[in-house]
Amino acid sequence: MPSAGTTGCVGLHDSDLHHGEEGAASAAPSSQDHLRHFIRTYDNSLPPQLCAKLVESFLTLGEFHERNGRGVRPGLDDSAWTELDISKLSDHAFLSFFRSLISKELARYNADIGLSIAVPDSPLLSPLILKRYRPESDERFQTHFDSINSVCDRYLVFLWYLNDVEQGGETWFPGLNHGITPRAGRLLMFPPYWMYAHQGRPPTSGDKYILSTYLRFPQR
Repeated sequence: MPSAGTTGCVGLHDSDLHHGEEGAASAAPSSQDHLRHFIRTYDNSLPPQLCAKLVESFLTLGEFHERNGRGVRPGLDDSAWTELDISKLSDHAFLSFFRSLISKELARYNADIGLSIAVPDSPLLSPLILKRYRPESDERFQTHFDSINSVCDRYLVFLWYLNDVEQGGETWFPGLNHGITPRAGRLLMFPPYWMYAHQGRPPTSGDKYILSTYLRFPQR
């Protein structure tokens, strides 16, 4: 059973990925443009010093690392990474900073997408998860989406890149023919549903570090 801190979907295999790319080629451009409208990036959401500190913390807290992907979770045989739940290790001030930042970035997202009814804020967040992908192990996250089964209460993705990756490591949306290059401090936001199936491509020039969480619908 996936935890709230990890992506709780069953991934797609390479054959499914190729099918998605074929679907992207045949999809109407206007439909793709409409869906891409809800994928937003914000540079310098996190300052460089904080990005570097988070990477340093990951490296010094090896005893709390957990492996994920192949050999750990069914359906993710084409995926592998190492992660750290920093929510369990952070003080109130740090968590409050991120809580405020999420509300601030949500307001910016709502202003940009221009819905008549804004995407709501929520007191309920998934844990803050640091992840590392290494090139020598061909680590990646195969095509998947993020709101399903035990984590179907997720409704908005927040993914920060913590370092520049010169080659590889893009977050790629195969059905939309759209990708995001990792740059330190850059925030990626998008809905976690099936029309936004995406993959974390393997970095080839060096390690890739990200921090992610989700807004979640409150449970009654």
